[in-house]
Amino acid sequence: MPKIKSHKSLMKRVEITGTGKLRARKMSIAHRARFKSKRAKGAVDSKIILSAGHHKAYKKTVKVKSGQ
Repeated sequence: MPKIKSHKSLMKRVEITGTGKLRARKMSIAHRARFKSKRAKGAVDSKIILSAGHHKAYKKTVKVKSGQ
């Protein structure tokens, strides 16, 4: 049976923390950023930890170790 390749675009968008959680950028910053206030752009500046449902769905494509 062939090996399952990791999804490269997802690997670029998501990073794995030391505890095995998935962290990604918040949305809504790239489109029409010049019309957004400084406060609105600052609110989406940080990265967020993805929920357990996303972690379960992305586990196979990102190749997170099962122990984490």
